[in-house]
Amino acid sequence: NRLLEKLPPEMISLDSDLVGSVDEAPLAVKQAERLEEAKRRKAEELANKKEKNKARGRNTAGKRWRRKRGNVMDERTAQRREKIAKIHNARKLAREDSKRKEKGMAKDALARFKML
Repeated sequence: NRLLEKLPPEMISLDSDLVGSVDEAPLAVKQAERLEEAKRRKAEELANKKEKNKARGRNTAGKRWRRKRGNVMDERTAQRREKIAKIHNARKLAREDSKRKEKGMAKDALARFKML
């Protein structure tokens, strides 16, 4: 619309042969032409479309959020870590005791001073 305002009126003209004419093509032909035009446009869009750069791996938004959240230390996480460490130590000592029993060795003299 603005382009027409910028052009001088002498340059704007209509083809008098096309102004009063009617397209007499059958409906099936018009639909086929529209379908071909739509396929052509879609093919052009696919050819011109850039591939999206999908972040996979370390820098995805979800992973950044999880890393950030993992750095926060509160009481509950500290308690959980302590509990896990105790369980791990208890299992380690039990494993060592079972190995000693299998080998028929006596219990370690300093074993009673080890912390659970």
